Amino acid sequence: MSCDGADQEILEEIGDHFPEMTIRPAAEIRACFEGAELIEPGMVEARQWRPEEEVPLGPLPLLAGVGRVL
Repeated sequence: MSCDGADQEILEEIGDHFPEMTIRPAAEIRACFEGAELIEPGMVEARQWRPEEEVPLGPLPLLAGVGRVL
């Protein structure tokens, strides 16, 4: 999950309910893909990987990507 533009109250509530989850800025998530070739559609909101399915939006963007190590 990306914390970019998130309300602090929402971040605290998510942290209270899911203490094992780490919410990061998009740039930090993107850095995990350094040295890898991103597969289409790239690092995007997870629901964009299957746009034909109706997926409700959550309070924060859930970013997803698949990279191939070259």
